[in-house]
Parts: sequence; C-alpha cells; structure tokens
Amino acid sequence: MNLLRACLSAAILLCFGGCSPDSDNLWHEESSHRWRNLHVSGSVTAGFDPMGQRRTGVDAINSIEEKEFLANRHYLNGSGVAVGDVDGDEWPDIYLTRLSGPNVLYRNLGGWRFEDITQRAGVAAPDRFSTGTAMADVDGDGDLDVLVTAMGGPNAVFFNDGQGRFVESPDSLGLFSRRGSTTVALADTDGDGDLDLYVGNYKTRTVRDMYPPHERAFERVVKREGNRYVITPPFDRHYVVRVQKDRVMRFESGEVDGYYINDGAGRFTPQSFTGGAFLDEEGRALQEAPRDWALTVRFQDINGDGAPDLLVCNDFESPDHFWLGDGQGTFRAVPRLTFRKTSQSTMAVAVSDMDRDGDADLFQADMLSRDHRRRHRQQPGLQFPELSDPGDIDNRPQEMQNTLFLNRGDGAFSEIAHMAGIHASEWTWGSAFLDVDLDGWEDLLLATGHAYDAMDADTRMRMATISSGEAWRDEVLLFPPLDLKNIAFRNRGDGTFEEIADGWGLGYEADVSHGLALGDLDRDGDLDVVVSRLNRPAALFRNHTSNSRVAVSLRGLFPNTKGIGAKVRLSGGGLPVQEKEIIAGGQYLSSSETLVSFAAGDAQDMRLEVLWRSGGRTLVERVQANRHYEIFESSVVRRTTNEHLTEPDPYFEKIRIVHEHHEPFFDDFREQPLLPWKLSRQGPAAAWADVDGDGDDDLLIGNGRGGRLTLLRNTGTGRLEAPRSVGEKSPGDQTGIVVLERVEAGALVAVGISGYEARPYAPSTVDIYRVRPEGSFERIQRLPFGSSSVGPLSLGDLDGDGDMDILAGGRHVPGRYPEAASSVVYWNEEDRFVYDESSQVFDRPGLVSGIAIGDLDGDGNQDVILATEWGSIQVFRGLGAGKFEDVTASYGLENYKGWWQGVGLGDFNGDGRLDIVATNWGWNSPYGRPERDGHDLRLYYGDFDLDNRMDIVEARYEQVVGGYVPTRKLVALSAGLPLVRRRVRTFRQYAASTLDEMIGPRLARGAYKNATWLASTVFLNRESGFEVHPLPVEAQWTAGFGMVVGDLNSDGNEDLFIGQNMFALPSGTPRLDAGRGLWLMGNGHGSFTSARGDMSGIKVYGEQRAVAASDYDEDGRLDMVVTQNGAETNLFRNKRAQSGLRIRLSESGRPAIGALVRLRYGESDWGPVRIVSAGSGYWSQSSTTLLMGYGAGKVQDVWVRWADGTETMEAIEPGAKNLTIVRN
Repeated sequence: MNLLRACLSAAILLCFGGCSPDSDNLWHEESSHRWRNLHVSGSVTAGFDPMGQRRTGVDAINSIEEKEFLANRHYLNGSGVAVGDVDGDEWPDIYLTRLSGPNVLYRNLGGWRFEDITQRAGVAAPDRFSTGTAMADVDGDGDLDVLVTAMGGPNAVFFNDGQGRFVESPDSLGLFSRRGSTTVALADTDGDGDLDLYVGNYKTRTVRDMYPPHERAFERVVKREGNRYVITPPFDRHYVVRVQKDRVMRFESGEVDGYYINDGAGRFTPQSFTGGAFLDEEGRALQEAPRDWALTVRFQDINGDGAPDLLVCNDFESPDHFWLGDGQGTFRAVPRLTFRKTSQSTMAVAVSDMDRDGDADLFQADMLSRDHRRRHRQQPGLQFPELSDPGDIDNRPQEMQNTLFLNRGDGAFSEIAHMAGIHASEWTWGSAFLDVDLDGWEDLLLATGHAYDAMDADTRMRMATISSGEAWRDEVLLFPPLDLKNIAFRNRGDGTFEEIADGWGLGYEADVSHGLALGDLDRDGDLDVVVSRLNRPAALFRNHTSNSRVAVSLRGLFPNTKGIGAKVRLSGGGLPVQEKEIIAGGQYLSSSETLVSFAAGDAQDMRLEVLWRSGGRTLVERVQANRHYEIFESSVVRRTTNEHLTEPDPYFEKIRIVHEHHEPFFDDFREQPLLPWKLSRQGPAAAWADVDGDGDDDLLIGNGRGGRLTLLRNTGTGRLEAPRSVGEKSPGDQTGIVVLERVEAGALVAVGISGYEARPYAPSTVDIYRVRPEGSFERIQRLPFGSSSVGPLSLGDLDGDGDMDILAGGRHVPGRYPEAASSVVYWNEEDRFVYDESSQVFDRPGLVSGIAIGDLDGDGNQDVILATEWGSIQVFRGLGAGKFEDVTASYGLENYKGWWQGVGLGDFNGDGRLDIVATNWGWNSPYGRPERDGHDLRLYYGDFDLDNRMDIVEARYEQVVGGYVPTRKLVALSAGLPLVRRRVRTFRQYAASTLDEMIGPRLARGAYKNATWLASTVFLNRESGFEVHPLPVEAQWTAGFGMVVGDLNSDGNEDLFIGQNMFALPSGTPRLDAGRGLWLMGNGHGSFTSARGDMSGIKVYGEQRAVAASDYDEDGRLDMVVTQNGAETNLFRNKRAQSGLRIRLSESGRPAIGALVRLRYGESDWGPVRIVSAGSGYWSQSSTTLLMGYGAGKVQDVWVRWADGTETMEAIEPGAKNLTIVRN
C-alpha cells in the first residue's frame, strides 16, 4: 500500500511541481543517512504566496457562534494546527482543530492539493471544543500519533496504525483531561527514550462569565479579618488576594497544568507538582501547584546541557515559568536573575539561535501595538505594576510588550526586544523563527488578531458608565473587531530586525489568526506555513524562496523515532553555523513538521552534525546544497564530553566587603509628575585614594539621605578592613566624592551634598573634610553651591597655579527640570577652597552628569569635558589663568545630544592623544534610536497650565499623525497635566492628535530640549576634530553610567569597563536591566570586543553607578569597585592578568593630577597615553597610582608630560614592577 502511495506521489510531483525526471528525486542510501535531490523553483525574492482554498481544497472554517463565546470568552482564543506525515507517504499532512464541529485531517496529495480524510482516519472529535494539537510518535511504532486538547476536555491521544487511521484513547491523559487545556509539548524528559508530555491549562471558564459584575464586585468578594484579607466563598475557588504595601489586590487563578510520564506505549501517568518533580530556585520541592493561565508550553534545551528544559508562558498576572530539566524527569526553577523581566500576557514563545553564537535565544509574544494610534488606545485590564524599592534586583517585572531574551552563554539572558525592533507586534498568538530568505539568519513570523479589541480604552470607559443589567455577558460585543494582518520581521544579522511589508505575503489580508505551523508541504526543502484562523478557512502559504538550501529530517531509534530533542547543525556555505532543535508541539496550540531547513549559501561542501537526545553524535561530511538528508541515529558515535560544561577561568573574583548603599525612598513625581526618570536614585559615588596617608589606596563610598560616608581602610596586606561610617550624617543625598591626597597634612575629601530631597528644597553644598592620621574625619568647610542640585566633582589645576581646584557639576534645578543647572568652580587657595562667584563659562552649561578634566589639545592647559542630559558632550578649552572657551561646536560635538551620564579620557587608538568616551541611554528602550529614526526626541517644558509650576512633556515625532506626539499614555499625561483632558475627550482623539493640538498656543510659549544620539560612544581625538564611533552593541543594551579606563588584561591596550542599568523609571516604562557590568577589551586601534561574563567574572545585576579602579592589593593587576544604588557594593580582584607596572607621579608631596604617562618600547614604538585624574567617569575617582600593562614588548622608558606641559623621560630597569617619579 505504501509503495503504491509513493508511486502516486512521484507522479503528482511531476505534474504539479515541475520536476525533473523521477529518478532524480529518489533516495540515495548511505551508511549514516540517505539523501535525495530537491527541485528548487520560485522567485529570486523571498516570501510567501497564499494558496487559496479553491486550489488546495483546505476549506474547513474554525467557527464559533455568538451565543457560545458569550457564555465562555475563552473560545475566542482559537484553535491550532499540526503538520506531519501521518500516512507514511513522505508528504506532510495537515490537522486542524476546531471549536464548533469536527476537527479535520487533510491528506497531502502533492501539487498543493489536499483531501479531507477525517472520517476514515477517525480523528474528528466532534464532541468537544478543540483547541491545541500536536503530532508525535508517542508509542514508538514509527508513525505519528495525534494529540488533541480541548477547552473543558476531553483531551485525547489518537493512536496511528501506520496507515493514517487512528484510534482514540481518551483516558491516556489521565486526571487532568477536562480542564481548559491549550498547548501541548512532548520530549524525553526522564531519559528513557520515549516522549513525555506537558499540557498547558488555561481555565475552563472565567469568573467574568460565571457571575454578574455586582456579585463579583471587589468589596463583596474581599473581606478583612483582623490583619489579613480573605476571599469569601464561592469565590475562594477562583481568586487569591495579595497585599503589597498599601495596595490590596485580587487575582483570578487559572488551572494547574499537567505533566505526564510515558510508559513507552503511549500511556501517560500524571506527575504531582508537589511530589519532587518540580523544585524551586533553591532546589526545594514545590509546596503548592501553580494555578496559572498557560497559553503556550514548550520543551527546549535552553542551557545547552542536552536535556529538555520547560518554558511555560502564562496570560495575565500569572508569571511565566522557566524550568531547567535534569534529564531524569525533574525540573528546577531557573535562578531569579536568569531572566530579568517577562512579557505581561505571554501568548507564545519561539526559540532560535538568532545571533548565531551557538546558543538558544527566546522570543515571547504579547499584545503591544506597533501602530501609534492603536497603541495609545490600548488599555489592558486590571494591571498592578509591581512597586519596587531601591535595591530591588531579583524581582521579575512583567511588561506589556514582546520580549527577546538573548542568551549570554553563561546561564543568563538579556532582554533586548526594543533594540531588536520587535517589542511590538499587535495582539500576537502563534510565533515561529524561520529563515525565510535563506540567508543564514532566522526571521520571525507572527500570527495576529482577535475577535474583539478588548483593550480599546474608549469602550472600557463607556462600559464603566453603562449599567450591566441582564445582558452583562453581551458587553464584549461593544468592543470593535480587531482583524489584523500577520507580521514578518527579517533578521538583519546584527541583532536587529526589520518589518517586511505585508509580512512577506503572510499578511495578505486582515483576519484573526491563532495557530501557526511550519512544514515542507511541496517537498522542495524550504518550509511553508499553515495558519489557523477564526471564522475563516485555514490559510496555506507557499514559500517561494529560490535560494539554495539543505533540508534535514531524522530517523531516530525506538522509541524516539523522530529524534525529538536532537540538535542539528550545519556548517559551511560561507554562512555562520546554523542550528535547530527538533521539537514536538510547543507552538501556540500547534505543532510543526520535524523537518528543518537551512541556508546553503554558495558552498557545495558542508557538514551536518546531529547531537541526539540519547547522547550520541552523527557527522555527515561533504553535504551538498539543494538536498534533503535523512540522518539515522543508528550511526551514532558516543559523545565523551559535553562541550558546554567547560567554563573559562575568569579574570576577576568577587571579594565580599559587606557594604550596602543606603537609599531611602523618595517620591520624585510629587513635584514633577512627568519626570522621565527619578533624580533621587543617582548614587552612590566611589573614590580610591590614600585617605589615611599610609601609602596604599583606601576606598570611600557615598551614601543616601541620612547616611554617612563609608570608609574601607587598606590593611596594606592585600585586604580592606570592614566598612565604617565616617564624617557627619548627611542632610541630603551624597553625590560626587573626590580626594586630594597630601602626604604630610592629611587628605582632603570633598563631598557633594544635594538639597533636592529636602522639603522645602534646601541649597546644595560641597563639604570639605580633613582626614586626621588616625583616620577620623573633620569637616573644615561647607561650601555653598546654590539653588541647583550638585552632582559630580572633579579635581584639576584649572587656573595653572600648580594646585588642585574643584569643579562641581550642577545636576538639575529642583522642581524645574530640565532647566539648565549652574556648575561651580572652587579655587584652591593654600588648601582652602573659595567659591568663584564670577565664573560665567560654567554658569549654566546644562544638566551635568559627569566631568573629566585633561589636556585634549596638548597646549599645557587643562580642558574640561562635561557629560550632560538633554545636551551634548561639551568641551571647554583651557586658556590659562582660569579662563575657558566653549569649543564644543568647533570640535563637531554639538549635534550629538543625548542623555549622557559618564565621561572619561583614554588613548584608545594609541596615537598619544586623549580620546573621549561617554556613557548614554543606549538603544534598548522605548525611546528607540533617534539617530537612525531620523527625528529627535523632545522634552517640552514650561508652565503650560498656569499654576506656577514647571510642566514637562516628553515627545517624539510620529509620521502617521504628522507631528510631535506625547510618549506617555493619556491617563499618565493628564494626571500630570490636567490641561490635556480639557482639550482631548477620548483616547481615539488623543492617539490622533499632535502635541500642538493638545496643548494649543501655550506650547509655543514654552521651550524644549532634544536628544538626537543615545549610543554610548567613543570620540577618537584626531587633529581635525573627533571621530565618532558607537561602542559595541553590548554597550547599547542598557543605560551606561560609571566607567573605568585602564588595561584590565595587561595586553598593552586600553580597555573600558562600564557600569550599567536604570530601574528608577515611572510606571509604564520598562526598566533598563540588560546589563551586568561590561568589560570592553580594546584592540589598540580604537575598537573594542565585549568580554563574556563568565570570562570576566563580573556579574552585577542592579543599578550600577560609580566604577573606580585601583591595584589595591599591589599585585600589579587592576582591581575595581562597582557601586549599586540601594544595593550591595561589589569589589572585584583581578587574579588572572599579567602583572604590569605601577607608576606614581608626585609633585610637592601630592599626586600629579593632570599629568600624562606613556610607555616607550622602542624608538617609534609607543604604548597608549594615560592620564592621572581625580574625579571622572560617573561620580568616581580611580587611584592616582597608574597600573600600565606591558603588552608584548619590552619597556625602555616612561614618558611624562606634567600638567603644566613640561615633558620628562625616565628609564626603566628590566623587570621593574614599581616606579615613583618625583617632581619638586
């Protein structure tokens, strides 16, 4: 019978596929595999052709009657599709689940013709509201069985007899078969070879469809009993109550999922969630089974150990779960810091090595619209954003957006959907990664739409004013329909995606699409698409790409006959290594064919490697393009090692110092409700200096309001003493710290004290402490700063008289953000500092976040570089005698306006000139990339509502509206600026209006600042100006703050280390948490390569602020401290770098701040220049003792240019480790 089918299939292929002779399509047997030629035809352009129902015969409609979904709205979540060869003729067939009426199985006849064989196959299942489906060989007999889930059950397995006829075994799914089941996933979870099963359960019916609104009103359901809140019966079966601070919240629970172990014959035994199969983050058995709203579940090896892990994607407030499998049937929750955030309502998950670095990246789909007008009409149902405090690090916020988790390769992921450009894709269901254009990079396909736009804010507002009455279930009919076009994003290969018009053909019409499955329906080696739709026939799409490809399927050993869990890799073809894992189920309500397709590029000699779930490995050499390979597990060679278990020896080790920054809560939004971020969460500062005069570096750390300075004294034996508080209790936030080391008189410590958090606002000051020999701190001056809030401090000889003056940056004007703040110079007069009331050049330079001082042009005068928010990197050229001129424009920097935070100096290309490096907001936020988008970001400010307070409105340009529009939603904007609500009546009007139309003539009476460049950037100092280069993409994943410039690996080139992250953002703005501290290794030519966290040994997950370096243990390696706002301070000791040369420059018993140092290896062979500084980066002071890496050469001399321009040369003794150069 099968032979006859094969002959018929070949004939059909000839007739409909335009093939070459029949013999060219036959299988060719090899020892480890077999192969056949693929007949490739199509278009030179990539994409899909819709194959209409008249052509295909696939005309089944997944319909649902109004009376049915009004009684149970969950039916509107749709049904799915499975693709696979059920009758053994090598043509993949299509199975569609349906809500009303029987499911349908279509047999593939070839040539894009299908016949309905449901009745003779026995898979109709007409007695249920079918939702999910999958095809898998659950009994190990070599053919595909069909699994079906249903809303309210019964779930079932249909066992295949090998001929495409099935027998239903309704009891095979055990106890949980009548819940509101959705997606199924299968994998060998316990290592016995057969496929075990996980069933995601949503809820059979929601409380909202069971009880009228007045019966389930909050005050009737939630009651207070003593000090606790309880849910009254019968609602205690449905709701849970949670209390967070002063909020009392109730959440409706979903249902418990099902996890089943296969006995090898397709009989499944349910496993208890509390019986040891599921463990929490600490490895303890769960005490309670999660009752969540599962939409998609998926088995996939995400940590590279060969065992299937489990991803559970949940709707509403139910958190997503990420379980790491041990391969023996037990799952453990990933550590809290593995994933920093998730989508709010996760509809689906897709997995791909999207950056081709060899590990699995994850995409989660949510409902955020990419269209401005629709996005600003979206108002989710009950949402309770988590209230976080300073120092909350291991929480996992849920955000209403798609999320893209980039695998770092060391057990952690960074979320980069905004930077990738795929954070929004409408109301999204099915999702899949597929290399559509066969360029070696996997693209993203998304199924979208919903029967009703249940997030339409105007409808929600209207419903709140209507009495429900008897027809309360009919309220859903008030919402407008939400037919949408499906979406495709093309992978550019650089970590970003571009949306393709009409979804490469998938979006040929607007509809409601749910399940999305892939399969090679025409057997040409690329994957076609089947989409299940609501109230319309399923849509079939032919992939017409003509680029060369390699198709791979597997023949596994009994009982895993399809090789589920195996990884297939293709290398060669001039393309990056491509890898796919074979899965069963795991797509929203759907399951794809187990064939994978790779781009072949230009080569005709490639290699395939299969890593089987059983632990074996198969290699196929000399792989040719445009062939389909079926690889046999019977040919495996056992793997003796696991390539993922080898861990690098990190450069740095963390030294515990038991210090935590004190940051009390402060409500920044009380005075200015529309601030873009909190201004109270900016610290702490850190400074390495010889505070106690004993010759080694001690560590000073700033504190928040009400705290004191923290001192960690150096014991001189390679350790720091326990932290102790010094100085006076601070009336405000301590900002910048700088230390003027004095050998005989004791160090002077300058500390900025902000008055921003006082009520009413208090003037800021700069306090000067003298450190006595025994280590006590005596305040000897309190210098006035003025009405601005003080920020960074830096020391430098600004007037050329040989002593160190202080420049204090004005961070902002309290209550008047973003008005320019004043910065202040304090002149040093015999170690007493004097406020310069006449300084005009630094009077109002902007909102200063960072300061660096150094001689950029080599004229012997110190120049000043400022990092400003809503401004550029400003350069003030020193003219001598305390005079400066603003040369920002002449250096070509005025147009790079950003939200600059830190600034530093270093010679990154080794040409002997100081370059500038500055940290910025990065590209991974809702603000996008203005330099690429072509329009600036704006912050309008003024007293728009005439109440004598500063109003601010963030805005961006929106093409579809034709002007600048607010970035905030209407509710948030009108709360901070009630004027808007008087001019804008509806959300629809708001979404279609420009800011001019909302505020009117008053907008023009205000002003605006703008941002045009958000990349953290290096500015290379050329003779004619600065050459601008964004730092590597890893530096753009999140906001950057502090930085260290130094040779961390002692290779002779200057490196960078950047402190990252920003959590202090208003509700509705996702926190910037993709950083862990970033080491960028310089190559000596101005470029950098990022070091992985497992190589650096540095993983800091909080809001990193100051970063400062010192060889505090004097072993010739550069160590670092990284502070965190409201959290633990991290000290990292460098243990791996080659020892370098310690250089200390001294003038009149003090460090030669402003001097430049350079190593000479030969007559014309020089290392990079390094500056001695005190106060740079972001609120940081690194050691004034320089640590210079030797590189590969032999150092002959040390060149010094002192701060006044005088140059000297000092010879180096062979093998020298320490050098002190004294200038009197």
